[in-house]
Amino acid sequence: MESLLFSRYAEAVFEVAKTQDLDEIRSQLEFLNKVLKDKEIMDFFVSFSVPRQEKLKVIDEIFKDFDSVVVGFFKLLIEKLHVKFFERVWLKFKAFYNDFRGIEDVQVFSVVKLTEEQLQSVKGLLEKKIKKTVEIENLLDGTLVGGLVFKYGGKTFDASLVGNLRKLKLQVAQMK
Repeated sequence: MESLLFSRYAEAVFEVAKTQDLDEIRSQLEFLNKVLKDKEIMDFFVSFSVPRQEKLKVIDEIFKDFDSVVVGFFKLLIEKLHVKFFERVWLKFKAFYNDFRGIEDVQVFSVVKLTEEQLQSVKGLLEKKIKKTVEIENLLDGTLVGGLVFKYGGKTFDASLVGNLRKLKLQVAQMK
């Protein structure tokens, strides 16, 4: 039930955003998502002890330069007491946006942070393979020992040392 609600919110905002400045609205929603990750800020907006009118006034003051679509949507979430679900709506919106723009979010796990040059190289290879624009998030995973693991589109591709050793072990076991 909640998942349907998030999708409906996200789709509604996305459809309106397409008729206006989609990229700017996306950028502002992403920023708002980052802001709401701050516990104190989120607590303010979900608190029942803070009057709704005070929350709306704060939104008008702080987000006065934001697109009216973003401000209106945020106010709607305040009115409906759904602000705590903003991140889930944001993720659904981002999925609609990425699909529309032909973008694939890829998580790249490595033992150490990849350099910008390495990230660009990986990005180029992935874009050729999946034929989409790739946005990479490099995450650290000390259990890999070496190599990389890629996650995108609900799939995982393991090109790590540990993963290769695991595959080799299975192949050897099958030879017996």
